[in-house]
Amino acid sequence: LNIPLIKKISVFPSPLKVNQPCTVKLTGLSDTELKGSEISVYSVQGILVYYSTKVERLNSIYLPAIDGMYLGNVTTKDGQVFKFKVIVTK
Repeated sequence: LNIPLIKKISVFPSPLKVNQPCTVKLTGLSDTELKGSEISVYSVQGILVYYSTKVERLNSIYLPAIDGMYLGNVTTKDGQVFKFKVIVTK
């Protein structure tokens, strides 16, 4: 049997404290699918606060030391988009 893995994204902890790293975990994606991917995070005002072209199964990112909600996505080279949100509190 060739059962495809379920592709999903999870983020923890959320909410997170200011200056605490956030982990973005990708499940069900191969190294080949992750090659050429991008991760970006925006404030709710639409300002880009984090961007990287180095995407792995486990990604540790730091968000600004400003509390609020942040919206992010991982985009693979073939156009798949995985969206997430993170809440930062003081």
